[in-house]
This record gives sequence, structure tokens and C-alpha cells, in this order.
Amino acid sequence: MLPLAVAVALFTTQGQPPRLRTVLPNNSTILVEPMPNEKTISIQLWAASRGVEERPEIHGLRHLMEHIIALGPNRDIDQRLETVGGTLSARTFRDATQIEIDVPASQLSLGLEAMSEMLKPIQVTPEQIAIEAKIIDQEGGLREDDNLLNEAAWDRAYGQTALDPFGDIEVIRAATPADLEAVRKREFIASNLVLVVTGPVDLDGATSQAAQLLTALPKTDFVARKDRHDGTPGDTQAAAYGEARAALVPGYASMRTVCALAAALGIGTQLDDCYVTYTPSLSNGLVILGRTDSNKGLELYIDGLDQAAMSGLYNRGKALAAGWVRRQMNSPSGVGHIRGLLLSQDLGARPETMLDSINSMTYSQFVAGVNLFKIHNSISVEGSQ
Repeated sequence: MLPLAVAVALFTTQGQPPRLRTVLPNNSTILVEPMPNEKTISIQLWAASRGVEERPEIHGLRHLMEHIIALGPNRDIDQRLETVGGTLSARTFRDATQIEIDVPASQLSLGLEAMSEMLKPIQVTPEQIAIEAKIIDQEGGLREDDNLLNEAAWDRAYGQTALDPFGDIEVIRAATPADLEAVRKREFIASNLVLVVTGPVDLDGATSQAAQLLTALPKTDFVARKDRHDGTPGDTQAAAYGEARAALVPGYASMRTVCALAAALGIGTQLDDCYVTYTPSLSNGLVILGRTDSNKGLELYIDGLDQAAMSGLYNRGKALAAGWVRRQMNSPSGVGHIRGLLLSQDLGARPETMLDSINSMTYSQFVAGVNLFKIHNSISVEGSQ
């Protein structure tokens, strides 16, 4: 334990800030947040989807590209990381692509070296694309009911302005190596990239090492984000078992959004097996409250909520919303995720802004959040199975 105690003392006595954000001359961004008591380092590369937003003709190419990139040029990155106890994962969101490498505390250099390989031009054959397309097709067949309910809600609310990043399997199957490299070149430009390093690292040392990974990329200007339209309430069905209500919300830190999140979390404690889904975004989105154990009951409960019931949910929902944000900042992986996702959308975006909105929420604002889930204001999804 002595080395850990020394590390904590050094971080304190040196007076370093809790985190350091650096924008490189090429407009790529690095964020390092030391967490000296942790045992692993999370290295996350976030590539904003600005300039490659999903549209029908390329729907799913970012998802396929994520699969290919995560394998590395020699298709062995995950195996090399596993030899030192490291892991690799990748995900495609509407607003960004995420690649995460977790390594033991002594392996920062190895993790960054592995990440650098995933910034290289795509080297893939049509045969390898066919293999990954088959894997994605199998993933699609395994999608759970909550995913299908959520997808139906997004499609009803925003249509083609917010296509599901999972993609269209026919577009994915038809992709060529040139198609994927064209998407990579547009998404993985310097100004779209945010590299987040969290865990037991030195602030200045980790920043310097991370900068070496991105600094060679050519400078690019920030691309304007294409905001989704305001969305429209309505009813829809999903090829799933269950039901969901989705509140139409603006950016992540607005009072409307955090009130909807608090309302969903509060209501979710009153019914069995409820789930709440929200991905922080600077664009219009959805807070979704659903359950997959019944096709009936959720809507009746929400539409029947009166002032007395909402009064009992206010403090609970507010506390749960604050806890929802804080839980994402209590591990290297969680910190890298929430901060990287937000920074990739805007360099001023930070989860603390969301916490400030939650903490200042009044009862009347909470009631307005509950009302976003009522029948004429929300997206109502009914499972058809």
C-alpha cells in the first residue's frame, strides 16, 4: 500500500487540478483525469459522428467500421492486450464512435500503442467484411426487447434524422473496403477526436504521452453538428414484448431533460422490472421508460398520476437522477465514457452541468417532467409480441 499512499500524497502536494483538458494545434482533444486509488487505466478514443451522421445510403457503415477498426491492422490487438490483463471494447452511438482499452496501471504505454494502431487507414478484404457483416447480423437477431422498444420510439419521434446506429444489414453487406475507408476519413479527423485517459496516471506525463498519439494528424476545422428536429409525439408498435413511454427532450443539461430523467427514474421505482434509457446528447433526444415483463400497465399508471402521487416521487426522482450522473463518474471507465461522450460533441460539455440542473430542480419543474410522459406529450410504444 505504500506506493499508493505516496501517489496520493504527490497528487495532493503538487496541487495538480483534478483533470486537464488539452486542445492540440490540430484541434484534437485530450482529457486526462487521475484516479490514483484505482488499479486500471481506461483509455477511450471518441470520434464524433459530425459529418457522417446516419443516412439511408450509409446506414450502418459506422457500425461495421467500428468492428473492423477494433480488430487492428493485424486483427490481433485484443489478443495482445489480453496477455497483460487488458481488454478492448468498441461501441457505435448516434453522436460518436467509442473505442475503449483498459489496462493494468503499469501498461499505459502499451494501451496507447494499441490505440494508435486503430487510427491507421483501414486494411480489410471483402471476405473479412463479409465475416463481420455476418457477426452484425447475428447481433441483430439477439437484440433484446428493450432495444427494439427503444428503436421504435426513436423512429417514431425523429425518423431518418436519427437513424439507429446499429444499421441496415443490407447496406452493411454491400459495403466495400473503399466505402469503409471513406467513412473513417470523414469521422476520424482530428477535430472530431477526443482521447480520454483516466485511472492511476500522472496528469502531465499521461497528457504528454497521449498527445504523441494524436499530434501527427493533420489539422482540421470543427464541423457543424446537424441537430435533429424537434420530434413529434405519437403512438407506434415494436416487434417485441413490452411497452415504453418516451419523453421528447432537448440537450443533456436543459431543465426539461433532467426533469424527464428524474421523472422516469422516480416512476420506475413504482412498477416492477422497469428500465430507463438516456444517452447524454447535445442534440434532441429521448428519455425512455419501459418494461419488458408486460404489454399493459405502464401507460395506465403514468396517465393516472395525480398531484399527490407526484409529490411523493419528487425527492426520490431528484436523488435518483443525481445518483445516475454520479455513478458514471466513480470508475475510470465510467469517467472516460461520460466525459468523452460529451466532449466529443462540444468542448464545453461536462456532466457537472447536468448535476447543477438536477440540484436546482423545483417541484413544479419535476411535475412538468412527469407530464412529458403523458399520453399526448410522449411517444407511446406497444409491443406486438
